[in-house]
Formats: sequence, C-alpha cells, structure tokens
Amino acid sequence: MGGAMTIPHSCVGAVFVFLAGCSCAKSVENPWHDPLKVEVTEVVDGDTFHFDPPLDIDGTEYEKVRLPCIDAPENTSETECWGPEASDFLRDWIEGKEVTLLFGEEADVTYDRVVANVQFHWKNVSIEMAEKGHARAYRDGWFDQSACCDEVKAAEDEARDKGRGGWGECDDAHWTDSME
Repeated sequence: MGGAMTIPHSCVGAVFVFLAGCSCAKSVENPWHDPLKVEVTEVVDGDTFHFDPPLDIDGTEYEKVRLPCIDAPENTSETECWGPEASDFLRDWIEGKEVTLLFGEEADVTYDRVVANVQFHWKNVSIEMAEKGHARAYRDGWFDQSACCDEVKAAEDEARDKGRGGWGECDDAHWTDSME
C-alpha cells in the first residue's frame, strides 16, 4: 500500500474521532493528519492486529494496533476460553481488508503497538467485539483512552445479559473477574 506515514511525536496527542453511526463520535480538530486508511495484514488475537503501510512516529515505524477499551481473551502465549473464537471472528471480519485508524488524545505506542480506534464499514471495531461477546470492556490503564469506552461497556453489559460469545460459554477468570 505504500511507504510509512510520518507523524511528529509532539503531534501524537492530537485528536480526531469520527465514527459515523456511533453516538460516541466526536469531531475534534486534528492538525496533523486525516484518518489513516490501512490494510489489515494479520490479526494477532481479538484485540491486536498488524497493518500496512506502517506508521512512522519520530523515526520508529509501527505496524501493529491495539484496540482501545476492550480486552479479548488470550490466544497467543496462553489460550483462554473463547480466545480462539474471538481471534477467528476478528480475522474473518477485517483481515485483508481496509480499515480506518483514528487516534485518541493519549495515543500510546507502548509494547510496539499504537492504540487506535478502528472503523470498518461504519462500525467501531471495539464496540462490535464487545457487543458480540468476543471481548469485555477494559477499564484500567492506557487502553481506555477512547471516547467510545462507555459504549463498549454498554455493549459488554448487553452481551453478558444475553449470554453472547464468551459470556455464555466460559467461566474462567477472564469472564468472571471484575475489571472495574
């Protein structure tokens, strides 16, 4: 898809969130960059994927995204209940497709991945993952910086109440321990 997009680190904190059809959408002035369209090259698990072209921030290229506001069950170093299903759902839905990355106020590049809202076919991917029961709301730390976290929590509550995905199938710590 091309070369790396260069963004000065001093501008990473700028905001632009525009998610049509999402009531958590905010249109905030963004002086550095329009939403970035990328191709999903590989889904790692239910909340992380690789993309192309890479994003260059102060000379370091990033090509991995961590979805904000959600925690999907592990399916890499260990396998938690519903981990394979969550990963498979995200893979089937967005791998090989073009998505739009939208960065929040506190964009972070910890663990060699950027935290970004992801829009695919006018849907916020974090909200969809929670709504389908493939992830739970993450409310502790740098993954909860998105304007959409309250909607993710509401989607999780509905999925839990209706027993969707992992909420209906699992009783391990990922699905029973409180993350509030």
